[in-house]
Amino acid sequence: MNILVTGATGAVGPRVVQVLSAAGYWVRTLSLDQPSKGQWSDDGETRIGDVTDKSAVQSAMQGVWGKMTLVSTKVILPQNL
Repeated sequence: MNILVTGATGAVGPRVVQVLSAAGYWVRTLSLDQPSKGQWSDDGETRIGDVTDKSAVQSAMQGVWGKMTLVSTKVILPQNL
């Protein structure tokens, strides 16, 4: 089974990718940053892109069964500047 993990290079993403891979899933990742060497298994596919880019997400979704979104955003309010 193929899974897309967005935000895979963040705080939680690498561990999620490792667990999914160990469980036998083929994992495609979509992240803003290139993963560190050895961050997870090379069995899947790594894509660099932004989840706000509709075409990047549509392309990454091709051929996958499910998607896990691990993307977080920071909201900076004017009073905190």
